[in-house]
Amino acid sequence: MTQRVGLVVAALVLFATGCGDEGDVSGTDKSAAWRTSTDPVTTSGLAWAAGSTVHLSDGTQIDTGGFVRSFVVAGDGVFFVPADSEEDAGLADFPVEELKFGLPGESPTGTGLTLSGWLLAGSPDGRYLAAIDTTSGEKDDFGTPQATVLAFDLQTGERVIDSTLGMGDPDEDDFADGYSEVELQILSMTNESVSVGAFGNFVFDLTTGEGRELEEGEGGPTVDDELTSPSGEWRIENPEEGSDRIVGADGRKVALDPGTPRWLVSWWADDETAVGAVISGPGAGNRVEPGDTAALMTCVVPSGECQVFEDSAGQKVVFPDAFNGPDAITLPRGGAA
Repeated sequence: MTQRVGLVVAALVLFATGCGDEGDVSGTDKSAAWRTSTDPVTTSGLAWAAGSTVHLSDGTQIDTGGFVRSFVVAGDGVFFVPADSEEDAGLADFPVEELKFGLPGESPTGTGLTLSGWLLAGSPDGRYLAAIDTTSGEKDDFGTPQATVLAFDLQTGERVIDSTLGMGDPDEDDFADGYSEVELQILSMTNESVSVGAFGNFVFDLTTGEGRELEEGEGGPTVDDELTSPSGEWRIENPEEGSDRIVGADGRKVALDPGTPRWLVSWWADDETAVGAVISGPGAGNRVEPGDTAALMTCVVPSGECQVFEDSAGQKVVFPDAFNGPDAITLPRGGAA
């Protein structure tokens, strides 16, 4: 996936970063836990991970048992790839790992799926989980497996997509070179479809499982910059002087009220949730300076109501795999820029 870099780079320390064999998962309690949702968690607003905890926007906390490299919120919890250390948290360059599943109030379990790279996504409503399996397909003449697009309906427990459309021919292609050149990736995901890039760009219907090649200019993220909301209705403005603000496409201005005179706003978690930070310390203005402390903040439109996550200050924070915004940042606490 292409790197997601926002204006937060200038204010905070940004770590720029940007599936598998199903195994024997049928008929087991572990399979039911992740494949069939009975108590869905919220997927709206901002989810973030620090240490061994994923924090959802409604205050729900999910124990991951350790640091995470990447995660998505879907079904009854979070799907994540573990990291060995805080240094590795949020970094995309990692070997194939088993995808883990965490539920509120329970210890995480394995899913039997293996994940390579940032090849995982969840639908905005949390019903579907999509991935590109790069480990279990038919091998080419050089021993590299053919990639496979997978998607699971977490409401029914069914695997609704299992396709190699657009993933090349093992009898003709060198997958190692080919996938590197075309940048194998999940381009976008809605509640109805998932788009992927391989030898061409393709879209798959999450209801029927059918796929087709995208027309030129079709698919991909709705907007191509992190300051504009996914719907295109709202835009963050970062003036050189004065406070960051949000303005609607119709000219409406959102009155933000974080409860502090210093803040910044940098990207969007969803159509209604802008993400930034509140700042305190010896610095001045609305950018983080040496000696300052910063904590995550979200503000919703059009009300401008803001929520501050005080526990995030001083931590390395990993955000869900998405198509807009950073993968991970380190928030300073009194002395770290």
